[in-house]
Amino acid sequence: MHESADARGDEYDRSGLWLMKEGDVLEIGDVAPQSAGERAGLKVGDRVVAIDGAPVASRPLGEWRRELRERAAGTSVKLAIERDGRGSDISLALADRVPALAERAPGS
Repeated sequence: MHESADARGDEYDRSGLWLMKEGDVLEIGDVAPQSAGERAGLKVGDRVVAIDGAPVASRPLGEWRRELRERAAGTSVKLAIERDGRGSDISLALADRVPALAERAPGS
């Protein structure tokens, strides 16, 4: 059973993925354009079974989302995924979607 938008937190993290808890995996419900997830080749429907070697079933969805939001941009994260019944490992570099205000040029 999918969690409601309120339970998910209604925001993307530095992976650029919209993750939903589906049993013992995190299913990708959306991939933001030009995000770390898109650059890594992740697709809607991919099922994340582990993050950096830890089974996703070992923590609630909110903890994984917080970790992917709070890790520094540029951090490499290894995802074990299932796609079309096959497993594979994908590495993605976390990235900020919107530059911090302090990094923006004056007047922009």
